[in-house]
Amino acid sequence: MRKIKTLLVDDDYLVLQDLEKMVEWDSVGFQIIDTAANGKRALEISQKNIPDLIVSDISMPVMDGFDFIEALKELNPRVYIIFISSYASFDYARRALQNHIHSYILKNEMTAESLIKELLQAKKLILQNESLHKEENEAELKKYFGIKSGHPALDQELLHRRFVLFFIASHMPLQKLKLHFQDSPEIGKQLYKEFQPLINEIYPDAYVFSQEEFVIAAIPWESLGKPFSCTSVSISCRSLQSKLQKTQEENVQIYTIPEKLSVPDGRNAFYHLLPWLHFFNSFPSYAKWDMSAYMEKEFSGIRQSFPYDCLEKSLEHPEIFVKELKGYTAALFKAMDADGIFMLYHNLLLQLEELSGHMVPINGRNLFTNEEAFTDFFVSVYKDIRQHLSRKGQAGYAPWLTAAINYMKNNYANSSMTVEQIAETAGLSTSRFSVLFRQETGQTVNDYLTEIRISQAVFLLENSNCKIYEIADKVGYKSAQYFSQIFSQKTGYKPLHFRKKKN
Repeated sequence: MRKIKTLLVDDDYLVLQDLEKMVEWDSVGFQIIDTAANGKRALEISQKNIPDLIVSDISMPVMDGFDFIEALKELNPRVYIIFISSYASFDYARRALQNHIHSYILKNEMTAESLIKELLQAKKLILQNESLHKEENEAELKKYFGIKSGHPALDQELLHRRFVLFFIASHMPLQKLKLHFQDSPEIGKQLYKEFQPLINEIYPDAYVFSQEEFVIAAIPWESLGKPFSCTSVSISCRSLQSKLQKTQEENVQIYTIPEKLSVPDGRNAFYHLLPWLHFFNSFPSYAKWDMSAYMEKEFSGIRQSFPYDCLEKSLEHPEIFVKELKGYTAALFKAMDADGIFMLYHNLLLQLEELSGHMVPINGRNLFTNEEAFTDFFVSVYKDIRQHLSRKGQAGYAPWLTAAINYMKNNYANSSMTVEQIAETAGLSTSRFSVLFRQETGQTVNDYLTEIRISQAVFLLENSNCKIYEIADKVGYKSAQYFSQIFSQKTGYKPLHFRKKKN
């Protein structure tokens, strides 16, 4: 536990000596940062090294105890004050009450035991108030960082302080695609629960809070060592990484700007860097801990869309798809366009599933961290689909199966469609049809129908202004809530989040 920084003030040198010797300050949790012979000198010391506790005489030359405390409280209104005096004066006592002095001790009655008792009480209250104040500041910082622009109110103490900000996240490959469209703040809150106590073990005076899927540690620059330098920030970054890495199987990513930043500048920096932070957090092989260079750049994502029609056109000439994929992916990675990469990943899977007529098996193959692995994954999937289509393409299906599939594609909007009705179009009993359908397609009838409906829903979300409940009805779902549940299970996104991200 940290020591309570204490300043002793008295114009009598012998009294100062007695105070220092009367108590084993360090053993009871106090650190005497300095002594002063008058209020003016004490104020100068307090401005350079703000104390938690002042033990001060009242009657002193140059500046007395009351004038000193009144000036000090403008600098630090939470400082704990113990007055010691040789005079049992009513005026002194009244003025002490008016100045909210915490304790008033007569020198001739003071003993080691009574002073220790006062100090322990002071320590308890200082730490309680400090903890409460720290929680309030962290809550205020979290709220402040939650507002992306403008000039919301901020506590003056925080406004004038300077921090080094560390942005901390846990590497998640393309699983993060789902988090983007779901509730990413919940990820940040979970990391905060794990990381906050560990960060405060190293830096007790750090303010720690979560924002989106990140934990932000605002560490007073003085805590990183003097003189302040990029090297000292780098050392701190490695210390934090080493500490936090032990809690996560995934890699912990830490990013910072090795500068003293005000809270408003830090918030602006966070949102300016966010596109690159998303990219580095998903593809850590490109990551850099020092983000200074990106403060001079404006993010520019890839605006043109991928030519998805090349998937079908390239079935006989796969090199066309491979060329388009590699060119587009290279542009996305060069721009570090994380959102573009996520959307390409998602849309390619949907389009490939539509092309093949069944879900694309992943089996852990999408845990890639660089451009080459990303393109290799889709080249491999495309190869598998071409082989599948060559073996079991629509042209090779039996007439009964083709009739059943066409019936589903033409009538998917009918929410009352049953397996019995579909089997009837194939001229088979329901049980026989279900068994044969699964043997031929590798899917159940209901799964196949669900894929048709979700594919159509994706098209409507991307290409219409229909409301969610209207889309649910158009693709064969009576309940918008149930449609949203199925859509989320199949794609990883809620319909509304998918549409917002696409726009």
